[in-house]
Amino acid sequence: MRGRAFVFREARAERFFREAQAGASCRDAAGNAIFSGRVRACGRINMEGRDGPMKTILLIDDSMIQLRILQGMLRRDYNILMAASGFEGIEMAKQKQPDLILLDYDMPVMGGRETLKNLRDSEKTREIPVIFLTGVDERREIEAVLKLRPQGYLLKPVEQDRLFETIRKILGKAEKS
Repeated sequence: MRGRAFVFREARAERFFREAQAGASCRDAAGNAIFSGRVRACGRINMEGRDGPMKTILLIDDSMIQLRILQGMLRRDYNILMAASGFEGIEMAKQKQPDLILLDYDMPVMGGRETLKNLRDSEKTREIPVIFLTGVDERREIEAVLKLRPQGYLLKPVEQDRLFETIRKILGKAEKS
């Protein structure tokens, strides 16, 4: 049963990705079009939360499956933007100015380390908090990333409670500064 659920999610994520590449519209949970055209990243429209405007989190990961899983975990409490590469993530961060970025470490072409370096080098994105959410747990790699001063580093698969706790802690610090 568990394997079937995973295969179903994987097939649905692959279908979503193909539709997005083919020019289908990206839609939020209510079915409203967010934007259309040839897209590889989708975001949710800005919504009001119970306590005012919802914070926006940008997810950067080359795995559409991982993006959809994270979106499912976070979308009730945060506006979610998604990018399938470091390049797309940097451009989206400059345009949308999210409150937080969850960044995968191991991506083709531009990995998470290079993506974070580029985010820190840009005046527009320098102050956006970044949490690495990755399966890379090699000491040497972690030490190299920590030199770039991300606000967090969580290993996949991350427990939902721990993810929310880390996000709230970092967003709370950002509001106080």
